[in-house]
Amino acid sequence: MFPRIIAIALFSLSSVSSLGKQTPVPLKVGDVAPSIRLKEVMHAPTGSIYDWEPLKGRVVVLDFWATWCGPCVAALPHLNRLAEQFSERGVQFIGITDEESWRVENFLKIKPISSRIWIGLDPDRSLFNAYGVQPLPHLVLIDQRGVVRGLTHDPNRVNESVLKAVLEGKTPDLAPHTETARLVPAAASGETPLFEARVISCPSSVSTRIKNNTGNSFEAAGLPLKDAVAIAYDISNVRVVSASPLAQHTYEFALTVPAEQRGPFGPLAQLQQVLAVAFGLKTHRETREMDALVLTVPKGGSSLLRPAKQPSGLLADKGQVTTRGSSITVFAKVLEGTLGRIVLDETKLEGLYDLALYWNAEQPDSVIPASRNQLGLELAPAKRPIEVLVFDTSEHPLGK
Repeated sequence: MFPRIIAIALFSLSSVSSLGKQTPVPLKVGDVAPSIRLKEVMHAPTGSIYDWEPLKGRVVVLDFWATWCGPCVAALPHLNRLAEQFSERGVQFIGITDEESWRVENFLKIKPISSRIWIGLDPDRSLFNAYGVQPLPHLVLIDQRGVVRGLTHDPNRVNESVLKAVLEGKTPDLAPHTETARLVPAAASGETPLFEARVISCPSSVSTRIKNNTGNSFEAAGLPLKDAVAIAYDISNVRVVSASPLAQHTYEFALTVPAEQRGPFGPLAQLQQVLAVAFGLKTHRETREMDALVLTVPKGGSSLLRPAKQPSGLLADKGQVTTRGSSITVFAKVLEGTLGRIVLDETKLEGLYDLALYWNAEQPDSVIPASRNQLGLELAPAKRPIEVLVFDTSEHPLGK
């Protein structure tokens, strides 16, 4: 199993389904900004906003974000600096999320947001819908007269010159950059293949990108062979062992299977055969004594766990795992994929829970106290017998 990929997909689906019946209508530059109403606003003097009156005469930057949104989190230091720099010059930043206050509070313990940025909670997504928000991040720049002056999904495009332009009543250029749609080029003929399997060696400098949708294709670039094996055999990559010199070599993969095999695991069912042909891959399973992190319930139980009624989604990213309605066992598996360390669920807890765990990704061991403080669960290092997948490769031109 490749937990992070699957987790992101599940969370994305749940986020889309939670929009409700109202379809957001995108705003345009020049529109009058819809009214603003936030019952709970962190960092704000009044603790709530019911109209534009507290913001009269100021430029407002609305940053629609979420703790699970990687680009949103990555942009926080940049937005913090801008908020500190422009707060006394007539600019107010407001971060708006539809998440629960406890998730945001836990997140802020690890990823501080400047006190100059107000944090508005929009649990019913009324503002998300009013402002036509769909993909995150989504930033809206509003001038002193309440007119929309800019829209962007890239927080880094909001800079000093952009804010100065809005302060002067101008409309800045926030045109999006174009991006390449495919990870691996399509067939030269331009026709959609009935069946296709391609493996191409690529430099280690290529960042890992994976596209595994619910269709009949799988594409990846910059993927180490070890990770490809983990995906093919549906196992965590930290439980895959190999002495092959090709294990960490990176490749591009393109796999298309017939339409009748469409589904989330359709193309992956053929990936084992592709690896066997391309690399002479041979595998076996064995049990080894290995280091692990063991999740347990402390004496007296945990008062921080929040039961859930049904599964809704989960996400894993650098320094965080968040869920809405997952079992502790699934949570542990996703945490394992995120940490790159074996994690075992020995809590014996049943049922579903809403969970949010944040830690300093630069200090991996910080996840241990974070688990105790945020979930009320102990996470401790231990030795355990673990079944691993061992693979070897034969000499093959791809490895040369």
